[in-house]
Amino acid sequence: MAEGDPAKLPKLPSFPVGWQLGAPDLVVSMERPFVVPATGRDIYRNFVLPLNLAEDKWVTAIELRPTARSVVHHVLYFLDTSGRARAKDGQGGKPGYGGGGFDLGQRSVGGWAAGRTPELLPLDLAHPFPKGSDLILSTHFHPSGKVEEEKTTVGLYFAKKKPERTLVVFQAPPFFGVASGINIAAGAKDYKVRGKHTVPVDIELINIHAHAHYVCETVKAKATLPDGKTLPLLSIPKWDFNWQDSYTYKSPVPLPKGTVLDVELIYNNSADNPANPFSPPKRIRWGTKSTDEMGSVIFRCIAAKESDTPALRQALRGQRFFEGLLGKEKK
Repeated sequence: MAEGDPAKLPKLPSFPVGWQLGAPDLVVSMERPFVVPATGRDIYRNFVLPLNLAEDKWVTAIELRPTARSVVHHVLYFLDTSGRARAKDGQGGKPGYGGGGFDLGQRSVGGWAAGRTPELLPLDLAHPFPKGSDLILSTHFHPSGKVEEEKTTVGLYFAKKKPERTLVVFQAPPFFGVASGINIAAGAKDYKVRGKHTVPVDIELINIHAHAHYVCETVKAKATLPDGKTLPLLSIPKWDFNWQDSYTYKSPVPLPKGTVLDVELIYNNSADNPANPFSPPKRIRWGTKSTDEMGSVIFRCIAAKESDTPALRQALRGQRFFEGLLGKEKK
């Protein structure tokens, strides 16, 4: 349509370049680019970045800079202190090694998805990075229609001291909804996935974010306290796969033992959804390919009393996806 009054044009948003959190304490990069073909199935590849740490460190932020963002679905970060991952690097004459599984002994330290902005962990929280550990980038690629080369760079930000509190992560529904039986018929506009979680000890909720794929439309999470009072925790009225950011509360949200967390994700697999990857729409089931679906809300918290952390972790041990016990999304 014809342009309106140029004088009323809003100021364009500012998109800062360079490191978003300032100069990192350590920068590491892939030695060689990995070539992603124009077409074909999704690719799962693990890249080993030796950190060469001479002493134990605590990391309060990881900033990831992909070079071919259009093909990078997500990246999960793992630490390896055994050297096994380094021994497999270069498998098949290409950078990294294949597979979506994990090696025992690797430990999760977070991840990145499209649209996620880097942030420092609040409350002086940090992840332990032992001396001699390697950082593993478990990368999921989705071909874009043209050949791309990815050579990821990572910036690490060190904490000044060992944290006094322990960060704990869990999901609802767990494992990105794998047990929810996601099976969305073509044309379905109001398909719901729900999750529920009862808090096992008094906790303080620090951060929250969601993960789903293209046909998800809305995400909500709320807490029902033991006294019956409800608290809204997350509301995304228009989910966008390309903007999967996380949200840190201005102040930690106290949730007493017995609080029930309720999550609801709604999917629209119809032709009315402009984000639908299929035209005409097709049945979509749970899966790890970009054109499959999944869904979960991820909570990051600390025990209100540090002495309750072992009990909290024990209660959540079946959900230790982000702590390396379950592993990564698989084909």
